[in-house]
Amino acid sequence: MLIAALILLVFFFNLPSTSAAIICKSPLKICNNVCYHPSVHQCSNGVVCNTNHKICNGRCYAPYTEKCIDGLVCLNDQKLCGNMCYRPAVQECINDCYTPSVQQCTTGVSICENNGILCGGKCYTPSTQRCINGVLCASNQLLCNGKCYTPGTQQCGTSICGSAEIPCGNKCYKTGIQLCFDGVICAYNQLSCNDKCFTPGTQKCFNDVICAYNQQLCNGQCFSPGIQKCFSG
Repeated sequence: MLIAALILLVFFFNLPSTSAAIICKSPLKICNNVCYHPSVHQCSNGVVCNTNHKICNGRCYAPYTEKCIDGLVCLNDQKLCGNMCYRPAVQECINDCYTPSVQQCTTGVSICENNGILCGGKCYTPSTQRCINGVLCASNQLLCNGKCYTPGTQQCGTSICGSAEIPCGNKCYKTGIQLCFDGVICAYNQLSCNDKCFTPGTQKCFNDVICAYNQQLCNGQCFSPGIQKCFSG
């Protein structure tokens, strides 16, 4: 008998701490490791609620003032609008709210001010802006390759350039101080060599290679004949 008691004591002392149980005093009961009094509370799906309450998506609610709609607790005079409760007596369920006295609903998609119009999903004011092919520009602007530009100070080509500029490929250059060679912009005193600029007075172009003026080409590289020799191959 004594040996059995010792074995039982050793067993209890060697139990892991996680196996310790919650002990509730009578008449309390246990619900998900919480003690509750069955006369005033109830256990529903592991949640302790008042005896006159119900459970909704893990939350207690009072059925005499609240109700459960698709897992959401709302008041009895409310309905569900999306994932929110609303009161039909004083509210309306719509996609977007706006104030009719100062706003308008355009095509049922966007909310604009009363003097606004929709352009490419954005609101704009016709007195100061204009809509061109779904692009919103200032009222004094036009469209150039999908971008807005001002005709008085800019011009439209392959790029939008200033009034004193001319398009060169996808860039702009200033006449009088720059030159355009097939999309390459160089200084006014330069020429183009294989899409690179060089200065004829100090440089020269050999088969698309730019060398110094006193150099020559050797196997695709520049060399100085006075101090270097060229060995082909």
